[in-house]
Amino acid sequence: GAKSVALTVGMSSGSSRRAAIEYTHGATRKPNHAGCVLQNLHLIGNNSACHGVFLQEVSYPVLDNVIIEGFNGAGLLVDKCQDGSFNNVAVVDCGRTSGNPADNADTEYAALHLVSTIANDHCNMLRFRDCQIENNRVSPYVWIDDAGPIGIWFDRIHAENANPAAQRDFLRSQGGDCHFSGIAAVGFRQGFILEGYGNNTFSDCRHIISVVGPRNVVGSLRMSNVHCGPLSWTSLAGRSYFTNC
Repeated sequence: GAKSVALTVGMSSGSSRRAAIEYTHGATRKPNHAGCVLQNLHLIGNNSACHGVFLQEVSYPVLDNVIIEGFNGAGLLVDKCQDGSFNNVAVVDCGRTSGNPADNADTEYAALHLVSTIANDHCNMLRFRDCQIENNRVSPYVWIDDAGPIGIWFDRIHAENANPAAQRDFLRSQGGDCHFSGIAAVGFRQGFILEGYGNNTFSDCRHIISVVGPRNVVGSLRMSNVHCGPLSWTSLAGRSYFTNC
């Protein structure tokens, strides 16, 4: 782009656990890499067998004006990070599957993958704003592969599967508290698959395709000013509200 730095990557299959850019720690959980900032970058993966960006237990990360495309791994892999901002980040043509790319059970890494390998701790207060998550390789595009994250925000997200015949789901979450606003999703089989406990809110969304809610767990769903397709939700306790939907 006019004001970005393009990094063209070519990594072999033996690099599948690595990333083009990574902030990780050793067995002692040091260093922490607090406050790492990535700005004005275009990462071109060329089908490299690695992740695009891997952040592990980073506090206060900032990604701003970053495009990540063409990785046979997660475009953005976030492992137990907190208090971070991801602004105008585009993740395109990423993800890794062990078999059928349309089958969630075969997905090893989603294009945007949140996980925690830190015992008794979780991602918290991560904010994804003005992001584009489009035309990726696996289902779902976004996988919150952790049951306990707190305060994960998705605000003004454009999500698109330009080839609806290649069936994909947009977001799958094992649980936790997530907030979605300003979502515009197009071309997906399912929009949001919410599998665990927690409070999930949707507001001012143009279209979210569908919501498949959890069964037999404590959870609440709140929607305000949302255009949604099919909704399935069977939770214990919790309180759910729908306003102008």
